Amino acid sequence: MNSNNGITSHEIKNSLFNNTIMNIKDHEILLRDDGNFIIKNNIKDTKIAICSLGDNKKIISNKINSNSECISLKGHYNTLNNNTINSKENYGIKSKGRENRFSNNKITSSKYSGHVKENRNKISSSTIKAFRIGVYVKDDYTSIWDVKIEKNKKHGIEIRGKKNIIKKNTLFKNPSRVIKIFGDRNKITHNILSKKTDRLTAIYGFKTRLN
Repeated sequence: MNSNNGITSHEIKNSLFNNTIMNIKDHEILLRDDGNFIIKNNIKDTKIAICSLGDNKKIISNKINSNSECISLKGHYNTLNNNTINSKENYGIKSKGRENRFSNNKITSSKYSGHVKENRNKISSSTIKAFRIGVYVKDDYTSIWDVKIEKNKKHGIEIRGKKNIIKKNTLFKNPSRVIKIFGDRNKITHNILSKKTDRLTAIYGFKTRLN
């Protein structure tokens, strides 16, 4: 396929299942409305693999290889599960919405960040590696549970919001700070941290709990 966009959807409740989409100049899949299903697609060699502007989407079991951003979410209440994501330049997942759920994803090889998060999102049971920062949270009420964050070029997790929960994660071979926190009232508990230095974390906020 050779066009600016591969598939553009302007309506609700469309399903994209088991497609191979490649060599698109701009967006492979551009979704402008709600309730779509994107399942078991093979998407590669594009600028932005999936750009989602609506809500309540299910993005499941896709293989995504993008030159820039793999998945850009601007809506709410979306579910991303069991995806394999490889971004060459910028972000694995960039989310500007709230109450999105990310689980069992494998995200590798990008310049900037595996996840860029807004508020009230949940990341769980995923592997994130080979980024500048594994997870970058710039808003509030996000939870990061049971995530393996490894071999990132700078920080494993960087938090700039408040009241976020970081629990039961494994972080190792992140050369700067394993966890870096600027916000307030965050909770960090039951994580496995591994780094050959005494300063595993850098905390600049107040009332942050570190167990």
